[in-house]
Amino acid sequence: MKRLMKPLALLLAALMVTLTGCGGGGEDKGSSIVIGQSSEVANLNPMIQPRTPDSNVQCLIFDFLVIPDENLNYVGDLAKSWDISEDGTVYTFHLNEGVKWHDGEDFNADDVVFTLTSLASPEYTGGNEGRVMSIVGAADYQAGNADSVEGIKKIDDYTVEITLESPNAAFLSNMYVAMLPEHILAGESPADWGNDDFNRAPIGTGKYKFVKWEAGQYISLEKNEDYFGTQPSIDNVVVQFGADTTLVAALLNGEIDVLYNLPSSEIENVEAVDGVGVYNYEMMSVYYIGLNQLDPALSDLRVRQALAYALDKQTIVDTVYGETATVADDIFPDNHWSHNPDVTKYEYNPEKAKELLEEAGYTMNDATGYYCNSSVRMSKNKKVKKPEKS
Repeated sequence: MKRLMKPLALLLAALMVTLTGCGGGGEDKGSSIVIGQSSEVANLNPMIQPRTPDSNVQCLIFDFLVIPDENLNYVGDLAKSWDISEDGTVYTFHLNEGVKWHDGEDFNADDVVFTLTSLASPEYTGGNEGRVMSIVGAADYQAGNADSVEGIKKIDDYTVEITLESPNAAFLSNMYVAMLPEHILAGESPADWGNDDFNRAPIGTGKYKFVKWEAGQYISLEKNEDYFGTQPSIDNVVVQFGADTTLVAALLNGEIDVLYNLPSSEIENVEAVDGVGVYNYEMMSVYYIGLNQLDPALSDLRVRQALAYALDKQTIVDTVYGETATVADDIFPDNHWSHNPDVTKYEYNPEKAKELLEEAGYTMNDATGYYCNSSVRMSKNKKVKKPEKS
């Protein structure tokens, strides 16, 4: 696994203003900014399999129930405060009043109930259902055995009570979820959200309003003059898509102000140019290989351990990511509260990998160079390659 640091390149002149989307604030007025990213947004509904390129834009348009601060403590966003019962199972969220959707409708408790209930719908396949499954009645609703989620209750227009099956330390972080407009999406099945016009012309409550999506080229946003919180300092935001080489050239030519995820191969070249700065910031994610334990070939712990020992993670990091990543030993990044530094570590050890494979009944086929086990039937055409000696 690799813990990632994402390079961010900026024209130094652009540092005079601050893009205020998911947090922060600026001072200059009447400004615009062009941001480059190599992957085009897939859709703008934050509840449909969100990817990083999507979230980069979505978080400018939508607000969340709660958000993490710079120390990863959760603070209010659309919820101004909340109370937790002594036994840790009942959360009462008090919502900000006076919040408007971009079409002028009021945001209220109906939107919170709608969003969270939709995630538990048996028709929802967007990937965020795990955020609500600890709520009383969510499993029954998902299974089609109930008409609503018992543990999600509207107390009044600006108060929502959520009851959990049992105390859950991760619940508040699960409420770091964008709120959707009930008055727009209530008539649509979550199964159809992926094809809804809302995906390409969203209505949020966030600092920026959607203006235009020119497929394959850019998305443009404008400042939400009715935003309930601190007004953003930048009037217009354009997120431009293109190939890495094209975007790097555009940055150096002054055509874009910020470039997300600068390729590691370009860092040295960009740093050498006057007027451009490169900044690394730690990502809250890791890259990993998941092993399917339901596959007969991977159900043996020794085989999975052998694969872990046979993988030269440091060489992969050095070759592919350079200075923008480090080897991770935990599924959670080390800047996250749940990171555990005491997990079992699997250093690169080909001899140990070979030993474990042989214990699991694998023998080396010298003709092919692969370890094989005739008693294990692969679900796909998989082979275990003999680890190279270090």
